[in-house]
Amino acid sequence: MRVISLEELTGVMSLQRVIELTDDYGTGQVDQDALDAAEGSAIADLELYASKHYTLPLPSVPAVKELVRQLTKCHLFFRRGSIPEDVQKMYDGLMKKLKELNPSSLGLPGIEPDASGTDSGAGISVSAPDRRFGPNFAGVDY
Repeated sequence: MRVISLEELTGVMSLQRVIELTDDYGTGQVDQDALDAAEGSAIADLELYASKHYTLPLPSVPAVKELVRQLTKCHLFFRRGSIPEDVQKMYDGLMKKLKELNPSSLGLPGIEPDASGTDSGAGISVSAPDRRFGPNFAGVDY
């Protein structure tokens, strides 16, 4: 799924840096597969936290695009294994921001915060159905 273009990504890093971080074969060009994989990882990060409050896939609104741009930059550095301190700090800050997402964080049209304060139903259920078998099932007393 494409959320950002190469031109949008170059708003947070230079084209030369994108080439350096994706060009595994020394072609001097952006490796689109590597770029797609980094963007896919960025989207997966975002969707992991957003799925609690939003229906996926998320629309490409400005807040979503900006998060994906920043996260893609981080994932491009991660694939090289040498992560500058400023990129790691940025990623840590983005993860904090994602953990704090709520229904109004991304400004998605038609999404209203849940006034009841209850969970939206996403995630893991901790309830279980009633027992289906009687107390003496298979000769075992409970």
